[in-house]
Amino acid sequence: NTGLKVARGAYVGFIDSDDYIEKDMYEILYTNLKKESADISICSCYEVYKDRITCTKKQGVYTVMMPEETIMKMNSFGYFGVGLWDKLYKMELFQNMEFPIGKKSEDWYVIYKLVDKAKRIVYESVPKYYYRQRNDSLSHSVNINFDSIKASKEAIDFIKEIYPQALKSAYTMYVFSNIGVYDKLLLYKHIPNRKIDMKKIRKEVKRVYPSIEKNNLGKLRYLQLQLMKNLPMVYNKIFKIYYNIKMLQL
Repeated sequence: NTGLKVARGAYVGFIDSDDYIEKDMYEILYTNLKKESADISICSCYEVYKDRITCTKKQGVYTVMMPEETIMKMNSFGYFGVGLWDKLYKMELFQNMEFPIGKKSEDWYVIYKLVDKAKRIVYESVPKYYYRQRNDSLSHSVNINFDSIKASKEAIDFIKEIYPQALKSAYTMYVFSNIGVYDKLLLYKHIPNRKIDMKKIRKEVKRVYPSIEKNNLGKLRYLQLQLMKNLPMVYNKIFKIYYNIKMLQL
């Protein structure tokens, strides 16, 4: 918020402090933004692990979108997400806009409002941002990020009124934000009210499941949801094994 108040340029971008970018990332984002007369320009990203760098996003995608399609892709696996860091914005979008104070997932609270204010958004799936995966980072630490649930629920309330075609995809991300919190609770047994919160999340996932977009989940995420809903004890055991393997890679 302080940076936005003193910024004087026509465009603004954000980079998380432990990540890095290709030297030409902003050149490409700016070129695409100008070429398409867009308000937001987006690229793809790499995930950086201790011994490898991977890109899990669909490649060969170049598209110019209106806000509703952008929201649908943002909430679909394989494209870009709700993070601010792989994007370039016209500064005017941030007029009368602030990040919430003291919140985690602060990107999530504002990205929908920024997209809503944009007339055109351009996305090129070339990876230019390096998203570092660390076992001591905020997303992998003991901190339980309940704000991701609150932010994704707030996004649903926003989208419901304006972009009904994107609602199923928004419910999908809401469900998986709940599952992300559940996974953390599963790992850290000292968290107060842990079992109560886990039970609430399982109940919420079951409640919302009929409303999500199932066609684009993929086999593994579909299986993850079925196990969470119907066989939670099996899910718990499988996730712990998966998590231990993943931590060896960080």
